[in-house]
Amino acid sequence: MICASGAGDCSRRYVSSRPLTSQKKINQIFADLRYVRQVLGPCRDLDVNIALVKFKGERCGNASVENAWGSMQSALESQRQPLIERVRRDIASQDLFKFVIRVQRLIDAVEHDFDPLAEATVAMAKSMNRWQESFAATREQSDAAGLHALRIAGKKLRYRAELLSELDPSKVKPLVTSLREIQTTLGDWHDRSVLLHQVAEFIGRPGFLADHPDIGRILLAEMEKERLRYDSDVATALQHGSKVQQAWATWRAGAATQ
Repeated sequence: MICASGAGDCSRRYVSSRPLTSQKKINQIFADLRYVRQVLGPCRDLDVNIALVKFKGERCGNASVENAWGSMQSALESQRQPLIERVRRDIASQDLFKFVIRVQRLIDAVEHDFDPLAEATVAMAKSMNRWQESFAATREQSDAAGLHALRIAGKKLRYRAELLSELDPSKVKPLVTSLREIQTTLGDWHDRSVLLHQVAEFIGRPGFLADHPDIGRILLAEMEKERLRYDSDVATALQHGSKVQQAWATWRAGAATQ
């Protein structure tokens, strides 16, 4: 079985008793998926921030602010086509047809004499341990690196929880709900963080502030507003994290009585 989460630890769980050659093949599948995801990441971030900037310009109700955001939107949109062309070249180096065949062969070779509910439960418990470590570290120091690690750990945990919810829907839903809440907040934090960096790069171009002091002043003020929302996202994420812990404790207590 190949876990939908794409995490290496899940693959090791399911194939630990297989020959080393099979293990290497599965590890390569995950490596290929990670590569494609990483290549596409900047495109996703750029499109999200183009949409955010457009939304801010349309909703601001101030012609000067709208013009400032419009200038940045044009700059971001000018980056899109060159980025897409570069991504296409990078992905073209991957033979996707052969990739699909390799995945299908691995799926066909899977042994089906295991309990999927038990396997999914063990995988989720492992992910929860890693998530709790990340959450504890983030509560101690809520820096960008820690929040990013928590977001990634939450993705893996959420995928496993959702898989388990499909197998045993009545008992995992509160955990899935709390994970969706924190992942949504951390997703907003990530998008805002990327936007702040892109605004800083936009106004930090050589000569820009000298030539466009009005736009620079407006965007600096807008950055301060975004920074306040950034801090609010962090506080909200920590609150949702506590709910995840409570939902996990409740689920464990229920599982122990079975």
